[in-house]
Amino acid sequence: MTMFQVYLFVAFQGMVAYVVWYVGRRIRASPAVVSRRPAGPAPTHVKKDSLMVPDGAPPLVPDKADDDDGDGPGLKARSLGAWGEQTMRKWGSQESMEARRTMIINELFQTEESYLKSLHALRDRWIAPMTKAAADRSMGTLSTRDLQMLSFANVDIIVSLHDALLPQLKDASNIGAAFVKFGDYLKMYTAFVNGYDNVLSTLAALKANKKFKAFGDAIRAADPTLSLESLMIMPIQRIPRYLLLLTELKKHTPEFHTDYAAIATACERLKLIANHINSSKANFENVNAILQLQSRITGYDHTLIEPGRVLVHEGRLQVRKGAGAAGVLSPMRSTSQCMVVLFNDMCLWTNLSYKFKGSCPLSGARLELDNDDPDAVELALVSSAGTTCFIAESGSEREQWRARFQAQIDKLAE
Repeated sequence: MTMFQVYLFVAFQGMVAYVVWYVGRRIRASPAVVSRRPAGPAPTHVKKDSLMVPDGAPPLVPDKADDDDGDGPGLKARSLGAWGEQTMRKWGSQESMEARRTMIINELFQTEESYLKSLHALRDRWIAPMTKAAADRSMGTLSTRDLQMLSFANVDIIVSLHDALLPQLKDASNIGAAFVKFGDYLKMYTAFVNGYDNVLSTLAALKANKKFKAFGDAIRAADPTLSLESLMIMPIQRIPRYLLLLTELKKHTPEFHTDYAAIATACERLKLIANHINSSKANFENVNAILQLQSRITGYDHTLIEPGRVLVHEGRLQVRKGAGAAGVLSPMRSTSQCMVVLFNDMCLWTNLSYKFKGSCPLSGARLELDNDDPDAVELALVSSAGTTCFIAESGSEREQWRARFQAQIDKLAE
């Protein structure tokens, strides 16, 4: 084959390739083909080899400015219009949501690291040395009871829990699953929260202990952040903090995210745990208040601690036993200033020195009062134990007591 024949053969192949390319380009540009293209983001400038147009996008028109390679004009979108604006807002919203989600996860992890460090400090710098000091009596008047009040029997368990939780939070896509896994263990905070008030009162009493004060001053001098009071408040705040952060994380996590369902479950579980802790603390405080009241009252031969009994209110009123309807004075007994204690199922009263004077049940009881006189101060309680007249200092005070009595009577009648 001569050189001339070679040139002809190469030129023929080039012509065939050009024809194939040109025909294919025209076929791809036809409306029928464009309409079958899969949807995708709308570019502001579409090259001649990129003809995929999403549903709702503006039509493509020739772009004469795009003829830099000499093969004819390209195509461009006539206008992005509302479709483009909505798309850009959607992309911007998703980017903002993801940025906020990342910030929340970082805050959760960083605060967990700091919190765990504080728990270790509470256990290692305070509780362990105090345990040793109480054992060898090196802190003088620090008794075993004082130690029990301060040591938080379950701090070791709480530290172990968070030692295990922290590594789980390193996986940003697994936050919800981590709290679902460890959520029920957070109920162990109940004992800590219940004992918190006792710790504060014990610390106040120990301020007179010079050795204990010197011990605390030495720790704070080494690191001012190691104040026992500041370390103790952190576990009280941690569960509400978790709930706040996870609620925000749920708000900034798209529903199609793999961790969304777990985050939603964790939020609900933490709400239940927080309610459980609050309820337990309320019950603990109620029982503690009744026990303290029992220790002050003399001459009462029964226990005040009963299942379901709740202390509602305590205050001073004048009491007249044996009265009839409100305002009708008993000729048999005189009025005396008393401490009146209202429970959810009974009422009792003592003198101002807490010597027991009388009581009456609330079940089946009713109130009698003079509704015609808004300034009336007397309130009669009619029960199976007879009629007792309570006399307040003012009409407004009587109304407050009436509301408290009536609320408990109504609950018992349900």
